[in-house]
Amino acid sequence: MVKRTIMCCVLLKMLTIPVIAQGVGDTLRIEGANLEDLSNYAVYWVDDSTNPSLSQAIKALDQGQFSSWKSSTRLKLGLNPYPLWIFLNVKNESEKTESYWWSLYSHADTTIIYQKGDAGWSPMDTALFRRPIRERKVPTRFLANEITLAPGEAASLLMKVRNVSTPQHAVTDFTTPAHNLLWEKKFYWSIGFIVGALLLLCFFSFVLGIITGQRIFLLLAIYLAIVTIVVLKEELLVVFFPGPVSFYFLTRLSVIGLTVIGCGLHYLIISFALGNPQDRFSRPLNWFNWIGLIIGLLVTVALFVFEDFNIEYGLYRLIWNGCVVIAILLMIVLSILVLSQIKTPKQAIVYVPLALLLFYFNAAGYVLNYEGVLTYYDITYPNYFFWALCGEFTFYGLLIGWRYKNTLKKNFKLEKEQADHQTELYQKEIETQERERIQIARDIHDDLGATVSAIKLIITNSYTHDEHLVKMANKASADLRYFLGNFSVTNILEDGLFHAVKQRASEINELQLVKLSILTQGNDRIVSQELSLSSYRMVSEIINNIIKHSKASSATIQVLIDEDQLQIIAEDNGCGFNTNQKNEGMGLSNIRMRAARFSGNVHMVSDKRSGTTIIITIPISSAL
Repeated sequence: MVKRTIMCCVLLKMLTIPVIAQGVGDTLRIEGANLEDLSNYAVYWVDDSTNPSLSQAIKALDQGQFSSWKSSTRLKLGLNPYPLWIFLNVKNESEKTESYWWSLYSHADTTIIYQKGDAGWSPMDTALFRRPIRERKVPTRFLANEITLAPGEAASLLMKVRNVSTPQHAVTDFTTPAHNLLWEKKFYWSIGFIVGALLLLCFFSFVLGIITGQRIFLLLAIYLAIVTIVVLKEELLVVFFPGPVSFYFLTRLSVIGLTVIGCGLHYLIISFALGNPQDRFSRPLNWFNWIGLIIGLLVTVALFVFEDFNIEYGLYRLIWNGCVVIAILLMIVLSILVLSQIKTPKQAIVYVPLALLLFYFNAAGYVLNYEGVLTYYDITYPNYFFWALCGEFTFYGLLIGWRYKNTLKKNFKLEKEQADHQTELYQKEIETQERERIQIARDIHDDLGATVSAIKLIITNSYTHDEHLVKMANKASADLRYFLGNFSVTNILEDGLFHAVKQRASEINELQLVKLSILTQGNDRIVSQELSLSSYRMVSEIINNIIKHSKASSATIQVLIDEDQLQIIAEDNGCGFNTNQKNEGMGLSNIRMRAARFSGNVHMVSDKRSGTTIIITIPISSAL
């Protein structure tokens, strides 16, 4: 009776234990937290049949078609348009019921878990990558399916994995949620610091670009933004973005398209740091880079717009592989550009390591390594590759800043040389004009002046009865003096600026065209002859403008001199003019040029009701 009871208990226990598939992989015996690599236990199979289904996977499992992959490595299948099946036998050897996560660190779009029971295989859980973390059953950045096992319970599990837009590669583990999240906490601190550093550099570059108006800083900001997005996508962090628009936007962006764009921007930044070489050897490299950059933009936009265009299409795989080739070529082209700048053995000591460094540490290499295309460093955390990238970007910023500073110095020096040259030409032009004016004034005074004076004398003595003729003779004489006043500088050199201005005003008042008042203050003898002559010319230009354009009945001109500056203030009651017009008359332009010659400034205020006020301020020290 006892034996029968024991046999019944054994049979009952056998019936309650789930069926475990035999002969395929070893059983993962787990007791709480697990650090063992699943590559030692799991096996996989790709269903490339015309009608992929669970039944096909079960049939392949029973026929032993599932294969293992190399221990402690990622499972890499490249651009695989077919479903991937991963099989795992697991047994909970804990004395209590445990919840486990079967996690897949991959860009897989969906994972579905099936468990084998008495009635066969049935689905347990589904995880979708394009679902924000708040909507996931297991709230993690990666796809994870929760599996609960009683003490001593064993299970046979099948995971169906689909990738529709990226290469199929994966790191998978099976452990408790607490253990998984403990590792994730360290990961978030590490990757969060890197992303924060990239965003900070991006912000500073953008602000510098806006302030300085330099395109290179904006290009660096865009490059850093692209690298940040790529890191967020590769590290599966886009699920944390709260808004549906930002989440949709980031999940739709193609990493491979962004990688090509990043390579193109990387080239432009390094080219600027090298002085934008435009020699015969560099031009083809520049053209190739621009072509690659445009292709990257087109691919990114096309893959964003056409949502149903995915890895199942041969054209998609062709485009993806083509972008990989272009990214690698752009990395090579950048290194060639750096090496082409070697002119001396000393430069080779700098440029050869720099070319190798740029080829090894860049965003494209990071993406191609994560996507399983190129494997030239191990993915570890803390990821030292990230630190190298941050150091590289910081170096870019410092190098661009240094280059920009040198460019500003060169531009300033060039502008100063041009300004000095213009000043020299202007000074020569002024000296030539003054010589010509003196000669013209002398000739007119000796010839025409003598004739006019003789005619006036004859008319005033012999034709006194003809008032109109006498008036015309007096006007002709006054006009001639006014004309000679525009040319002659003798009175300035002999009697000073104040006397010359007052005499000029007296000649104008004789013509009765406008009532002109002159106010002077200070000592005009402390002003150099050059500044006195220019000041007199500016006063003459102002008077001419008042007579010709202002329609004023009266005007006042003040010439004020102290130890520090000379100031000319002209006011009239005329009709005014638009001081904001782009094309000034020659008279105003001459006034500004003469004032600028002595580091002075000109301020004008004008309206129709109160007339025009012109204030010219010139530091006397500039003319000494």
